[in-house]
Parts: sequence; structure tokens; C-alpha cells
Amino acid sequence: LAYAHELRGLVRDYKGQPVGDAQVWVSHDRKVFTATTDSEGHFSILDIEVGKIEVVVLKSGHALGGKEGQLLGDDSVSIVLGKAFDLPMRIINSRYKPVNGARLRHLFVNETFTVNADDLVPHGFPSIRSNAEGIMTLPYMPRFGYTSMTVTHPDYAEGVLPTFPISIGRDLPMVMVDGVKLRGRVTDELGNGISRARVAIAALRGSGRNKISEILTDSDGFYSVSVPPARYLVAAMQGDYSVGRPATVSLRAGSDDVIANIQL
Repeated sequence: LAYAHELRGLVRDYKGQPVGDAQVWVSHDRKVFTATTDSEGHFSILDIEVGKIEVVVLKSGHALGGKEGQLLGDDSVSIVLGKAFDLPMRIINSRYKPVNGARLRHLFVNETFTVNADDLVPHGFPSIRSNAEGIMTLPYMPRFGYTSMTVTHPDYAEGVLPTFPISIGRDLPMVMVDGVKLRGRVTDELGNGISRARVAIAALRGSGRNKISEILTDSDGFYSVSVPPARYLVAAMQGDYSVGRPATVSLRAGSDDVIANIQL
């Protein structure tokens, strides 16, 4: 049996003062809970099951804060928000042209917490995209520390920028390479689409596997992602169903959309 628990929190600034009216997102198994701190900086999230959680806190005028770890029962967390810094990045393609409309998917800040924008944006987190000049500005970044990021675009494979110092990241270029569209549908045995199924895509290289992406199906069970040409294993899971048989697909440069359907 799964038991629900309470996560309590206190948010302060770098001077030790409580931060009220801050937005809080807590993710558990890609399900998102939200809260707002009171005037004393406290918040509470109820009905979370045990497992890995990710906490992200945002307050205008402060840097992003957060923590992640295993929730084993009722627990509390303290988060400190530092000074904010807007970090402009330059998104280009392999022909050195700016990429307009690239979207932030993930941030991993100070090796401490993850911002999974795909999950948080529907719950009020700002959607961060590049403009016509390819500039993507990451707001609310801590002035000192490290981050890594992943961006996505319908016409390109996901771009990943490994960990770099925030203080020297201004106008740092990220190159996105052309991708091949991989799409499909996750269904049950009756052919009904399964929403919010987790579709994991791993490149098959030799005898090993290298995870490229994980996306959620939409309300009708469909998914779509652009990935570099390669041979892939595509697997899906959803908590209410048993694991289905993975699909193996080969994507070649310049090919049309490749379909990989999975039944759970």
C-alpha cells in the first residue's frame, strides 16, 4: 500500500529573511504539486507518496532555488534563494544560423536540483524560448554556481549543454543538429490511447544503451520527438499498466517520420 505524506518547507533569502509569496513546485514521478509560501516563508504539500521528489522555488527578484532527494515519510526542507542573474544563451544550428523558438526542457542547477520545464510550465513556471536571433535568456539564475541545460525544437534533435560556470556562460553558444522525427502512440490492449505514459528513447550503440530522451504521451497517447539518426530502443511505462514490449527502430538522415507504437 502507498501512504501519503506531508512535505513542509521554509524559504529564506541569502540574508536569512523569510521569503513570502514564493511559488513552489514539487514533482514526484512527474506528477506536480504546487504551493505558495506565507509571509513567514513556510509552505506545505500534502498527499505525496514516498519516492524521489524535486522541489523548485521561484520568487521575482531572487535566484531559483530547490532541492531533490528521497521522501521516506513526513519531512521538512529549507531552501535559500540567492541573488538573481539573467543568463543569455545563443542557440544555433550546425550551419551557424540562429534557431528561433527553441524551448528549454531541463536545467540542472549547482548539482543540487532539477528544473523539468516540460512538467512545470503547465503549472505556472515560465516557458523559456529563443527569439529570432537565437537568444534564449535564462532568468533567475544564481550569480555564482554551475548549471547544465537541455533545449528542444521540432526541427532539431535535443541540444544538451554540459555543466558550465554560470558566471562565464553569457552568450555561450549551443549547437542543435538536424533531427529525424520519431513518433507513435502508446495504447492498451483495446487500442485506447494511454495518456501520460513515459516514453524512454535509448540509442543502441554496440552492446550498450545510451538514453537520449524521455517524453510523456498526450491525452490521446501520442508522442513525438526529433532525435539524431541512429538505431533506437523505444520503451514505455505507465503506473496503471504492465510494461509492454519495447520497439527497435532505425532512423536515417533525411528519412520521413518513423513510427514506433507500443502496447501496454
